[in-house]
Amino acid sequence: MEALINEFEDMCKNAAAVQEEVLGTIVEHNASCEFLQSYNVTDADSFKAHVPVVGYEDIAVKIHRMTDGDPASILCKDPVLAFISRDFPVGCFPTALAFMHALPCGTLSKSGIPIMPVSNFGFTS
Repeated sequence: MEALINEFEDMCKNAAAVQEEVLGTIVEHNASCEFLQSYNVTDADSFKAHVPVVGYEDIAVKIHRMTDGDPASILCKDPVLAFISRDFPVGCFPTALAFMHALPCGTLSKSGIPIMPVSNFGFTS
């Protein structure tokens, strides 16, 4: 546990460098997706220089394509549903609590997945 606390404290002391590293890793991994290619993004610097801040409305068509089962790498390289099971496999935490805020749904993809803006934050113990 002490090592984990020390690692967390080191990351907090070097937050800017950690964020740069994380952004670089994410961009490098997803550079082949349509969204990043449309801005000619190949690394963190080109991402920061060329990709604008977007809202849901700006990428809604792309999100609908993904939820309708389009196999292309649209917004990210990996299938979206894989992240929950990869990062939070069942049984990896003694307990977990996730808070989600979602606007009323009412919209379903062609495959029946509810579509809505959502944010969440998870706590584990």
